Amino acid sequence: MKRIYLLLLTGILSFSFYSCSTIKTAYDYDRTANFESYKTYSIDKEALNKLQLNDLDKNRIISEVTTQMNAKNFQLQEKESDLIISIHAMSKEHTDYNQSVGVGFGGWWPWMWGGINNTWVNQYEVGTLTFDIIDAKKNVLIWQGVSSGIMVENLESKAEQIQEAIQKAFENFPPEK
Repeated sequence: MKRIYLLLLTGILSFSFYSCSTIKTAYDYDRTANFESYKTYSIDKEALNKLQLNDLDKNRIISEVTTQMNAKNFQLQEKESDLIISIHAMSKEHTDYNQSVGVGFGGWWPWMWGGINNTWVNQYEVGTLTFDIIDAKKNVLIWQGVSSGIMVENLESKAEQIQEAIQKAFENFPPEK
């Protein structure tokens, strides 16, 4: 019997940890842009310097964006590139409330008495990365990808979550027509 309860508890905890770490993405793009005409890109250093992130996270982001763009046959070019990638980051505090209620039997039959009421509050920082891809010649936004759900305070998994967030955001770049 204890084994069943242990398996049930393990399943519930696994599901709750999985659901807390889910990265969500969204994207939008200019339907009139000719994405096939773009071959090179650069990263907006000015926007990168304004990010309120540590250098480790900045380097992780640059590395993964470069990996994703190179995998799609775009070439990094510091000057006079076709595209400029501007990266933005933010975080906000998120609060989860969980509550359990129990009912017990006690006293003289058939009386029932109220049970246990427990409330757990979990506060944590959730990060969001936004990638603006700009046509360098026209200076117009042509694609935007947003990834949210990065657990900022979880230092053990933050690097993997940043990588996953960027991979998921760039799955839809360039968009298929």
